[in-house]
Order: sequence, then structure tokens, then C-alpha cells
Amino acid sequence: VACVVPHVSGMPMAPSAFARDLGGDPLLMLMAQNDSFYTVDQANALLDEVQGINKEIRFFDSGHSLPAEYTTQAVEWLRAEL
Repeated sequence: VACVVPHVSGMPMAPSAFARDLGGDPLLMLMAQNDSFYTVDQANALLDEVQGINKEIRFFDSGHSLPAEYTTQAVEWLRAEL
């Protein structure tokens, strides 16, 4: 589970630098629609870089601080995937 992953290009620890290395492992990205660190298009593009088919992105109507229900969604997803 990755939450509000910022779009940072050109840096060694940028999410896009290791997105392809996740392989086919399940991935849930919990993102915000109004985050000042990335756009919705950038978040979707990052998800597209991840290999495999067991991946999902969910957007919340918030800024960089996600609403409290993101934790419930993360736990439910982890229970279903593990």
C-alpha cells in the first residue's frame, strides 16, 4: 500500500525510479485528487509504470492529507490480499 506518493522526477529515490521493480506484487495506491505534490494524471502514469495486473489506485477528494477512512480501506485491502 502506497499513500500520496509524490511525483519527483530525476531523483534516485523518485517513485518512478523503482516502480518497475515491484514486479507482479499486489499494489494499492491511495491518492488525493487535490495534492500539491502531483496531479491525478501523474499518479495514474506512475501506476501504469508498475508491472502486473493486480494493482489499483483510489483517489480521495482531499489534499495531501488523506481523510481518516484511508486507513480502513488499506486494512481491508491488505486482509483481502494477504
